[in-house]
Amino acid sequence: MTPDGYTYLDPVDFPKLFAPDLPEEQAKFEVRSQVLAKKEVFTTPLTVAAWKMKPTWGIVAGNDQIINPDLECFYCDRAKAPFIVIEGASHSVYESHAARVAEVIAEAARKVEEKAP
Repeated sequence: MTPDGYTYLDPVDFPKLFAPDLPEEQAKFEVRSQVLAKKEVFTTPLTVAAWKMKPTWGIVAGNDQIINPDLECFYCDRAKAPFIVIEGASHSVYESHAARVAEVIAEAARKVEEKAP
């Protein structure tokens, strides 16, 4: 944590925790470009959960070292959101399995369009 209260992943640990399924050069780039988060984002209670009012889908990275995949599955179940688990995928699933993520987004968009008035 920085002195002014921002969190980040240690550059030494970043590749193995955030992006172990990306090419080494890509993971190193991401280490240098990570966006710091104010520590309060992890403790501030939400007042409104979007998933209670909006259609929601989920993608669970099966080898996520940042958010426990079992917890992610629980979140999806609680939101009654259809979801897939991509086995072996890291937190960087949107990059390491971009085609599959795009398929889920396209499917979600089609379902929302079908229900539109």
